[in-house]
Amino acid sequence: MMTYIAGQIHESLQKYHYYEVMQDFTIPICVDKRNGELQNIFFLTGSIDLSKGDIIKVRFYKYYQPTSGTYSDAYIYLDTIIKVGSLVEIGKESMLSLALLKANKFLFNDVTVIYERDAKIKLLIDV
Repeated sequence: MMTYIAGQIHESLQKYHYYEVMQDFTIPICVDKRNGELQNIFFLTGSIDLSKGDIIKVRFYKYYQPTSGTYSDAYIYLDTIIKVGSLVEIGKESMLSLALLKANKFLFNDVTVIYERDAKIKLLIDV
């Protein structure tokens, strides 16, 4: 499991975000190296199959690009997959970008507000 390293990114993107998977989809993940360290993504990455209805719990990160002296675009750190009745801890960086995640409404539906609201209601009920 990789530790989450945010990079130079706004703190609102460092909190957890939840996305419902709208179609079966295979997400690429970094296996042994971090995204910014990959030289050849075809040999050093893995993948995880997601099913329609799964919820992914993610945070976003950027990595430093020493050749240009800048930070990359924002990518996802896949923390957990929530399947019906189970949680699958992942803890890996992915090459799936924030821009791609937000642009593909037919693949991913942002359900963060629903999860945050439900957590607040549960907290009030449990008190």
